Parts: sequence; C-alpha cells; structure tokens
Amino acid sequence: MQCKRNSAENKVGRPAIQQFKGVAEEQSAHRGFIITTSSFTEDAIRSAALTDRIVLIAMDDLVRWHLEPPSFDFGPPVGETSA
Repeated sequence: MQCKRNSAENKVGRPAIQQFKGVAEEQSAHRGFIITTSSFTEDAIRSAALTDRIVLIAMDDLVRWHLEPPSFDFGPPVGETSA
C-alpha cells in the first residue's frame, strides 16, 4: 500500500505507478493499492490497467466510501481462481 497526499491539481503520474508496480512484482505481492487525496493522470491509469495486481484509489473513491461502504471485491488474488 502506498498513500499519496497531493493537492487536487497535483495528480499522481505514471512514474509513481511504474515504481510501485516494480516493488509489488519484486515482493511477489498479490495486490497493491495506491491511494491519493487527488487523482491519477490518464497515463497512470493506463499503466495500472496493464496488471490486475494494482488498484488505484482516488479522493472521489475515499469520499464515496464515507457515504457507502466499499465491497472490497477486487476478485481473487493473482494466481488464484474463485471456487
């Protein structure tokens, strides 16, 4: 998990996602979450979409979770199938 405290106009970019993906892969993580108080650039979103191991959570998601609890249903961990 990585948390980024950014202003609304300072979006998290692709380099941060790529670095995190490298660490997640190196550590054999089943899933990694990047959470920000801002949002993500289009390049960052495309980079994260190349793997099912990375979940991006922006400020809008955090606000929505205060109104309606999340399901946290991200599917089975990488390498596992649902029964």
